[in-house]
Amino acid sequence: MKRIIPILAVLFFCSFAFYQKQGIDDSTRALFILDISKYVKWPDSSFVKLDNFTIGVLSKETDFYWELANAAKSRQFIQTKPIRVVYFRDIEDISPTQVIFVKDKESYPVKDIIKKITGHQTLFVTENFEFRNSMINFIAKDSKPQFEANEKFMNEEGMTVNQLFLALAIKTREEWEHLFQVTDVALQKEKDTVKIQTVVITDQKKQISEQSKEINRQKAELAKLSEAITLKQRELKVTADKLGKQEQYLNEQKKVINKQKIEVANQKGVLVKQQNMIQDQKNDIAQHEKKISEQKIVLSNQLQQIEKQQLVLYFIGILLLIAVALGYFIYRSYKIKKEANILL
Repeated sequence: MKRIIPILAVLFFCSFAFYQKQGIDDSTRALFILDISKYVKWPDSSFVKLDNFTIGVLSKETDFYWELANAAKSRQFIQTKPIRVVYFRDIEDISPTQVIFVKDKESYPVKDIIKKITGHQTLFVTENFEFRNSMINFIAKDSKPQFEANEKFMNEEGMTVNQLFLALAIKTREEWEHLFQVTDVALQKEKDTVKIQTVVITDQKKQISEQSKEINRQKAELAKLSEAITLKQRELKVTADKLGKQEQYLNEQKKVINKQKIEVANQKGVLVKQQNMIQDQKNDIAQHEKKISEQKIVLSNQLQQIEKQQLVLYFIGILLLIAVALGYFIYRSYKIKKEANILL
């Protein structure tokens, strides 16, 4: 690891020189952040457990987030960990990351950011912030990136940084303020140029405005005529639509009435059939009732005959019993008489 760190530092010097030639934009800014992350060492106890090396972007806009995410796809790994880029719109949304980058110092109070990330071993990277307010803070001078590094702040969060990397950083507040002074002079010159250009543009805008007014007046007249024609066309179309709807409604009503007539005729036929069926059923019921009455009479006569026959049978049975009893007594008397004669 001791041999690798100087090699990485040399590579950073080369890439840093390349950024100076290219100037600073979102693409350069993204590569700069990815390179910085290689020269910081996180505590082994927490770093080994990580599944990803997470870089967060705190911003109201997402343009730089997408640029950094695309750049991370080409790098893929930082210190053997897969790179993951996340976006935070507000400070309250921040979750633990290894690096967080903030550019807009007006929208995000630095104290609130530090309070949110303290204790999570997060490398706090900023742009154009006040001196020593973050861990890594860079600014573009003549389209060239330069940075200051707060080693004490990083050490307090358990991180260490390569000394060769720190050699490139701005060391004093005076150097940092000088960068802003130079930048302010350049901005003032640009503002003066913009003022002159603004006067010329204002005159051109007046001429264009007058021409535009005439064109707009003519357009307004044409628009009124077109609007009137369109209104008439709409009225005619509305009237035609109403007539069409009324005709369609009448045709539908006719169809409904014809269907109802057919249904009524069918129902009449069904009612006639049902009435005939009911009448036939009534006739059948009457015939059945007549047959039942006749059968009742026959049954009544048969019951009477059966009762008579039963009476006859009862009488015959009684006579048979009497005859049997008389025969028994006669036979007994004969037997007794015979026995008496024998005795005599």
